[in-house]
Amino acid sequence: FIGNSVSTFSALQIAMRQGKNSSWYNSRSVPLLNGFLQAKVIPIVYTYTEESQAMGKILLKASITSVRQTFGMDIGIHVIYHGTEDRMFMYWLEKRKVTIHVHEPKWLPMIE
Repeated sequence: FIGNSVSTFSALQIAMRQGKNSSWYNSRSVPLLNGFLQAKVIPIVYTYTEESQAMGKILLKASITSVRQTFGMDIGIHVIYHGTEDRMFMYWLEKRKVTIHVHEPKWLPMIE
């Protein structure tokens, strides 16, 4: 569903769908969803491995910085993170209130 952000009908449709499969236009928010009609916030989730090329980390940092500048610190950002060596990057993520989910795939030795 895609609707106008200030439309009562659109706000109701988005709330009924709990924000899933929904979007809106004309505004950064849907005024009727703030406090009156509730829709769940969907967290932002990234995957990252320390084995990626350097550009992967640069792009991830840019995206996280953009999300924080646009939506503030209240929106949940999660990174499914593979690796343990890059402590400075993990510290960078923590300073930006990013939840890190350590992922050590059991299948990794099969493809190496």
